Amino acid sequence: MEKKVKFYRVDKPWSKMTAVEKRKTLAQDTILHILDGAIKPTRGDYCQLDSNKVDTDNLQEDLKQKGACNVCAMGGLMASSIIKTNKFYGSWSEDDIEKRLKGVYSRGHLRLIETAFEGWVVSGHDQLQDGYGKNLPITKEAIKFRKGLGSSKPRLIAIMENIIADPNGKFLGCKF
Repeated sequence: MEKKVKFYRVDKPWSKMTAVEKRKTLAQDTILHILDGAIKPTRGDYCQLDSNKVDTDNLQEDLKQKGACNVCAMGGLMASSIIKTNKFYGSWSEDDIEKRLKGVYSRGHLRLIETAFEGWVVSGHDQLQDGYGKNLPITKEAIKFRKGLGSSKPRLIAIMENIIADPNGKFLGCKF
């Protein structure tokens, strides 16, 4: 039996939300899209779209279809952002995800989230930048966070719940 998920809702348009409200809203929406089957947490890809289910002319609606998109943690937040705002630009690359979520999640915060999801320091991000580095205690804590969470689905839900539970909408209370 799956545990009950706490819900977070803000009755404001996206453009009027604070960064904290946006972080928590995207985390909540990511959980909801996982539970309704629109996105499937999968290690290794930011987003892998099912070309039989997705027509990029209306990506917002297509992403809501059951099983349309396999995502990692950053890809789940990006997909939720597209569904929320109906805006897509760029690509599903790491740089474009960081640009799209800038002002909501810092680069270091996204990498910390991704590290917890994947279980290793995300490739190419072992240098100190934006408060992030493989030898920092918070990075080790992120890797430890995932232990015992089983498959990708419960792991990504737990990461998103951690963001919602934090007063500032930060994963593991990160400072960046």
